[in-house]
Amino acid sequence: MRTHLRFLALFAVLGAASFASAQDAPPDQVFVDAEGEEGYVEEEYVEDGSYTQDQYAQPAYQDPTYQGEVTGEPYQQQEPERLGRQVSIALDVPLFLTNTQDVGAGIGAHLRFGWEFGMLVPQVKLGVATNFLENDTIGGAGERIGADNINSLWATLGVRLQLLNRTRFVPVLDAGLRLQFWSYPYIGGAYADDYVFEPGISVSAGLAIELTARVGLEIGVDANAIFPTSDTFLGYPSDGTQFFLTPHIGGTVYF
Repeated sequence: MRTHLRFLALFAVLGAASFASAQDAPPDQVFVDAEGEEGYVEEEYVEDGSYTQDQYAQPAYQDPTYQGEVTGEPYQQQEPERLGRQVSIALDVPLFLTNTQDVGAGIGAHLRFGWEFGMLVPQVKLGVATNFLENDTIGGAGERIGADNINSLWATLGVRLQLLNRTRFVPVLDAGLRLQFWSYPYIGGAYADDYVFEPGISVSAGLAIELTARVGLEIGVDANAIFPTSDTFLGYPSDGTQFFLTPHIGGTVYF
């Protein structure tokens, strides 16, 4: 009889301990957070008869004897959205490939406005430039009168191809129609220092270095061809189509 009573007492103690453990255990609602860790939801009763839920993250249990492969969706970092508009300012050094014996290196600057559509950027460039003349006389035609240098105002309407990649270094290719106005000295003529219109084309290659999402640097070189429709280069050894290169360096703002 005493033995039976002892067994009953032992079962009662074990049952009470199991009931207490069940009360302390978290509820069956389990979740996995964004970082792949398990947790549970704790419900708390409030005065209006509803419940509030708090989530407590805890490291997921891992069986050290498990030899299988852990599966799950990998976390993928989203790339920041690109800002669509670009404004650049750059310094230019125009170098003539024709009439090199008379037309020296020059200096200039330009502004560029563009709007991104993926890799394509429709754009416009506006610039000024001056090239210095080497001699007081050109081609034996007589002394020049008017401007001491060849000055130009120009605009290019075109498009840019930017080769976007996962680095900060973005190769770029530009092409467009170049509209240029020249102020130049006539050689032995009656008029001087006139701005006359000359059409042309321009292509360029360069590298944009995106330092941040809003600021970048740019280096490149333009190859230009101008088709004279007036007497801009009358009296020069080469008075036809003019070719010149324009290396440039500058900065860009993205917004």
